[in-house]
Amino acid sequence: MLSVFAYQAYALSQWGWELRLNSRGEGELKRILAVDSQSFIQDKPAIVTPIMCVLFLTLASDSVNSENTPKSRTLMIFVDMLNDTDYRHLCRLLSQPFNSNA
Repeated sequence: MLSVFAYQAYALSQWGWELRLNSRGEGELKRILAVDSQSFIQDKPAIVTPIMCVLFLTLASDSVNSENTPKSRTLMIFVDMLNDTDYRHLCRLLSQPFNSNA
């Protein structure tokens, strides 16, 4: 029983995501310590508040997904998920308008 809790505590400490976003609203979402990643397009401007940022993403279809329809996802990033400097930097990046046609 103790080993289950120890494993869960270790897994929780290693949990995380890496988010990459360019000025055109395209990006990549990758789970930390995972090999694969998921490409996305930011289809609407993000909602940026002092408490959280909300991103509206459309995931690119992949070969694992048999459907060719892209999936829409909402990604919420709360202020306590990042340190103060990183959260301010993210808010500045998301507040800039992006050119979806470029």
